[in-house]
Amino acid sequence: METVRQNKVFLIDTLSTDASIVLQHVQNDNVITRRDYNNLNQPNHTQEQIIIKLLDNVTNKGNEACHKFLQMLEKKELQEIFPQLKELFTPDQTSAERKKGLSNF
Repeated sequence: METVRQNKVFLIDTLSTDASIVLQHVQNDNVITRRDYNNLNQPNHTQEQIIIKLLDNVTNKGNEACHKFLQMLEKKELQEIFPQLKELFTPDQTSAERKKGLSNF
């Protein structure tokens, strides 16, 4: 959870370029429910507002949801769409290593 909180501004800046792709992935990976998806995917919200609400939703769900979300961000497919994610998720720092190193993950 701390990783998401500590990197919230970075994640907002990075993921706001295409919030619809992010929403598709978080729903597909069961990070959020269909209801969450429908609440977030509002045409009157900006891309940035959607990502802010998504990050708040994920952190409010607790450590397991945050862990799923971070695993999703490690996927090669998402890192090709959002190359800036490679700054946060270097190849030599896997989710298992981060989990071991961060007790509040």
